[in-house]
Amino acid sequence: MGRYAIGRLLQFPLILAVIYLITFLMIWVVPGRPIPEGPHNLSEAALAKRLQDFHADTWQSFLTYYPRQIVCHGNFGPSMQYGEWSVNDILRSALPVSVSLGLFAMVIATFGGVTLGTLAAVRRGGIIDLLSLSLALLGISLPSFVAAAVLFEFFAAQLHWFAVGTWGSLRDMLLPGIALALLP
Repeated sequence: MGRYAIGRLLQFPLILAVIYLITFLMIWVVPGRPIPEGPHNLSEAALAKRLQDFHADTWQSFLTYYPRQIVCHGNFGPSMQYGEWSVNDILRSALPVSVSLGLFAMVIATFGGVTLGTLAAVRRGGIIDLLSLSLALLGISLPSFVAAAVLFEFFAAQLHWFAVGTWGSLRDMLLPGIALALLP
């Protein structure tokens, strides 16, 4: 088991390098520019400056700059989408929320699944067995974003039991956690 985990960890940088090279090739081989112009038509000088800022003015600089920055400095560079924010800033603010929500969903899935599965096994053919089967089929067939929209519409918009767009408490994590926990 330990040898398998170490082998997988050693493969990880190679996999990242292959993904980077494939992405690099798709950006430079496909017709168009590596940086989208956005809603406004930029002048050639502004577009050249933007390409230079993102080290995308030549394929050589694009191929060598980002791996060196990421590996040596842990810097993912500026964000194309959010202007003055860097990708590191976005990750720093969003990653704790995503990790806590994912762990919370796994706790719900584990304890809810084991409890419901045990009750269904004890009362085989009963209402709890039918409920657990229905819930499992619903969780497998319904995408998480659809389940989240339905849960928010019913419990937040119609019944006003939960606030929408807030974050920070266990109550704010409950509906998205349930939506993510349906699949496992």
